[in-house]
This record gives sequence, C-alpha cells and structure tokens, in this order.
Amino acid sequence: IGSMEGSKNRGSEDGYLMHGLASSLCLKFGVCGKKGNAKVNVLMKEALYAGSSSLSTQSCTNVQESVLAIENHMLVPLIQASLLQAFRNSKLEVNSGDWSISSAYVFSRAFLPYIQDQTEVSAVIEKNLNFQLDVRPVEDGWQNVFRAFETAVDNMDNIDCRDVGYLSMADAGICPDDGAISGVRPLRVSSSRGYLLVS
Repeated sequence: IGSMEGSKNRGSEDGYLMHGLASSLCLKFGVCGKKGNAKVNVLMKEALYAGSSSLSTQSCTNVQESVLAIENHMLVPLIQASLLQAFRNSKLEVNSGDWSISSAYVFSRAFLPYIQDQTEVSAVIEKNLNFQLDVRPVEDGWQNVFRAFETAVDNMDNIDCRDVGYLSMADAGICPDDGAISGVRPLRVSSSRGYLLVS
C-alpha cells in the first residue's frame, strides 16, 4: 500500500500509480472524501485490507472478491483521466503536439481491454483518444467520448458511474441522469442500453 499512497507516514496525495491519479482527479470530478482524498482510494484501501485478511485465513473465495474489487476501483481514475483529456484535447488543433494527447492515449488504452466486447463503444474511444498528430484530436467531439464511456460503464457490472463523478469544467458526467449530451441519439447495443455516436 505504501507505494500507492506515497512515502510519508500514513500516505500522502503524491503517491504513485492509481492512488495518486485518483487523488489528483477527485476534486475535478466531485468525488473527494472528507479529508480531500478520492473516495475510490478509500474503497481500494478497504479492499486491500480485506484481501490481506482473507489471505491470512486462507479464504480463497474472499481473496478473489477483494482482487476483483481492487481491479474495478483502479479503473475509475483511468476513466476520469480519459474524460478529462478528451474534454481538454477537443480544444486542440491538428499538429498541436500537446502532452495531453499522449496522456489521453495511455489512459484510454489501459481501460479499453475491459470493454473489448463493446466494439462500437471501444471504436469511438479508440478513434478519438488516439495518438495521432496529423488529425484533429477528439475529432468526433468530447460529448461523443463521454457518451461512449457512459455506455461502457452502464454495461459493466462492477463500476458505478457515480464513482466516476461529474466533470464540472465540462458541465457533464457519464451517468444517464447527468443531462443529455447534444448530437447523440439512443441506440440498442446487445441487450443493454447503448448510444449511436454521431458527429
């Protein structure tokens, strides 16, 4: 846990990996806890302790549940970072060379394997958060990227859109009741609700 939380006693906000990323994004998405730490970090820490306890009692089923919970909690900052960069990058021009283009690529590519069965949604995220300098970043618009993430999360069993939060600078979130995003119309994907993403 120490390398995730940071080197100071009882951790710090500048920890490494997902803990630090979640802490840096929680204010932007309105999902910070009472002490300013990301709520998802608290959930991750609880799952780590539960897993440790289950290991000591050799309860394999409980260990598997803890591992799954940790993995799902770690997806939240990846989604948040992808959404933030989609919004920011939508304002960039072709050949801007801004660091956030590569950032969006890395965060989104870490998430895409978890939704590989959602081909239409994956294609929208992959296309718009791709690392290409010769095309306009987020060419279909950030709203379509948000809608793609909304559909993806809605079709996932273990992630709640409320854990991701609401990006205040975009005045948008990925929960269905966060408000309609213009230019997007409903579509059925598999047996779950989905969206046709249009430019």
